[in-house]
Amino acid sequence: MEAAPQNKSSNPNQVYAGIGKNLLCFAIDVSFQCNYDGYIGLFAKKNKNEEYYRKLWAIQSMYSIPPYYYFPTDKSAKLIKNYLPGGVRWCHG
Repeated sequence: MEAAPQNKSSNPNQVYAGIGKNLLCFAIDVSFQCNYDGYIGLFAKKNKNEEYYRKLWAIQSMYSIPPYYYFPTDKSAKLIKNYLPGGVRWCHG
């Protein structure tokens, strides 16, 4: 998960601010729907991303290089409540 150049927070003309949190919550929602209790995990690509994930209540595994972060059920539910309060609505075409 990485922002496109036009959506990086350092860009003064940022088009979609906060899209990373929404994408993360979308993945969490899918995890809940698939009966994985909201658990998701990811590898941190850069040191900057590691701090970002910690701010979002991710837990770092001590047994992985590159750093692996995961979101357990309680943290996942908290993220959904904060960033997708209405949930995800699927559009079937």
